[in-house]
Amino acid sequence: MPQTIINSFTAGELSPRLAARTDFEKYRSGCRILRNFFIMPQGGVYGRPGTRYAADVKDSAKKTRIIPFEFSTDQAYVIELGHLYMRFYKDGGRIESPPGTPVEIATPYGETELFDLKFVQSADVMYFAHKGHAPRKLTRTSHTNWTFTVAAFKDGPYAPANGDTTKTLTCSATALGASGTLTAVGHAPFQSGHVGSLWEISDGTVTGYVEVTGYTSATVANMTVKGVVPVAAQWKWREGAFSVVRGYPRSCGYVEERLFFGSTTAQPSTMWGSVNGDFENHAPGANDDDAVEYTVASGKVNPLHWLVEDRGLFIGTTKSELRLDGGAGAPLSPSNARVLTQTKYGSKSLQPIETGTETVLVQRGGRKVRALQYNLNSDSYAAPDRTLLSEHVTESGIVDWCYQQEPDSVVLCVLGNGKLASMTYVPEQQVVGWALHETDGFFESVACIPSGETDQVWAVVRRTINGSTKRYVEYFDPALHMDCAISYAGAPVTSVSAPSHLLGKTVAVVGDGAVYNSAVVGAGAITLAPLLAASAIDVGLPFTPLLRTVTPEIPDRAGSLQGRKMRWVKVGVRLLNTLGVTINGDQVESRSSADAMGHAPSAVTGDIISVNTGWSRDGENTIEQTQPLPITVLGIFGALDTEG
Repeated sequence: MPQTIINSFTAGELSPRLAARTDFEKYRSGCRILRNFFIMPQGGVYGRPGTRYAADVKDSAKKTRIIPFEFSTDQAYVIELGHLYMRFYKDGGRIESPPGTPVEIATPYGETELFDLKFVQSADVMYFAHKGHAPRKLTRTSHTNWTFTVAAFKDGPYAPANGDTTKTLTCSATALGASGTLTAVGHAPFQSGHVGSLWEISDGTVTGYVEVTGYTSATVANMTVKGVVPVAAQWKWREGAFSVVRGYPRSCGYVEERLFFGSTTAQPSTMWGSVNGDFENHAPGANDDDAVEYTVASGKVNPLHWLVEDRGLFIGTTKSELRLDGGAGAPLSPSNARVLTQTKYGSKSLQPIETGTETVLVQRGGRKVRALQYNLNSDSYAAPDRTLLSEHVTESGIVDWCYQQEPDSVVLCVLGNGKLASMTYVPEQQVVGWALHETDGFFESVACIPSGETDQVWAVVRRTINGSTKRYVEYFDPALHMDCAISYAGAPVTSVSAPSHLLGKTVAVVGDGAVYNSAVVGAGAITLAPLLAASAIDVGLPFTPLLRTVTPEIPDRAGSLQGRKMRWVKVGVRLLNTLGVTINGDQVESRSSADAMGHAPSAVTGDIISVNTGWSRDGENTIEQTQPLPITVLGIFGALDTEG
């Protein structure tokens, strides 16, 4: 009678396409189904943390995004980005000043623009890029004091220079700070959308620039001198690269103490880097620390979706992934900037994630995750597919994602179908395992910030509450095993206030580690079992961690087991700090004679044995946690009886 053990689940939920690949090395460490479990790099799986309710979004009728703002590991925030506003969260709650009044600032970004925003942070300043709006910066001066302003660029960046000597510009005022008019002769370049744009004017000796402050006609604009300009009419001029007319950059990123913006409507393949160490200064020149401008030469025009630092500036386009650097290990400068194609998969317009050793990106179709891997010998990158074994998990497309480095290395992806996917990712140990996570609702956005010794994952979740659509900001809490929960802690009580944000929902109730009867949330309090008061009570939406193994393959003298009837004589599950477990539909009790009645049983670390099995042709085992309690599965073992 064959004996077998599954002591690793690090391959995660395997694609149905691999159902017959019993010869594949990863098959034995894969699962047929893995839901609401996180994979541990060491091999086991544990029930995912529940979520704690933080607040309603400002307007539940509109999509909302959350993003991280991290000054340091001690000062990290989550930003609620909604329709034309921002709100802020810290330490598990929304920031309010005074109490009851959320700290809020206005933004120009509408609901349909939120997930196209790109952002990059340096200390207390975060820059934002969107193709429909001038670049802006968010500045924090305290927990309750935030400002959001248009980036005030100095001396550029500029569009290509005019080369037609019949098209001139004349400034009526030339002194620094003076106001006047900018008059065009031989052409009619001005539009109302030029207000706020910069124009460089030169006579070959004096080169300065002005800011357009008002529109009079196609040939006359009001202006203010920002850098001393020539007196007479000049044909050597350059229009500002950023304006309503030319469009605004859709991407931004830092590299080598320069802030880069990339891809406007008029110049979709161009990127502009600031003066070294002066992020809003784009003064052109030939010195090494002057601003950098580069246009990607390509047979097709592909917008620059994202910019990220990785041995230079990595650039994602619809058709390929590129790298901008100074060549031969030299610092980037105006004279040595070069772009080399690294891979040709094409990227989705979703900012890549930088893990401990690699940068991971979402491929153009939104369903594949690739990891940029540097090869020292060829000085180039490869990008292996990290969804190859579990392509079905991300089939509905990735719409948002974040990275949790502690306690385990996990990439979390919001999917188009409202589910959450996790990829436990430790490439140096060949650990790439996917799992799916479901809730009574739809995940719409995620973000991760440091919190003490670990990283805290936040989410925007759309739920149907009492017939109405609600969107809640929630965060994962390892102490919880239910979603959208609230907690009570204090003197022992036999009832708690009903969670009004879950009106009409059937909720799970746990008090002092023991499971009480579920309850339907109404207007009154939730009453616990008589005479069983509790001092620590959690109330929230239940979910079920579920693991189903693949069909075993243990060749015997009759050959492969595939297609033959088989029966587990017994199934053992090795657990760690687990309360309650269901094996193949059989609820296995964990209470022992040593546990006091009226109190929660002790968590089990060790083996639980079940004999509730029958004959089948798949030989799969199903492990569930049907109660809102912790579960960690380290392995599954047993004796297998087979026909023939």
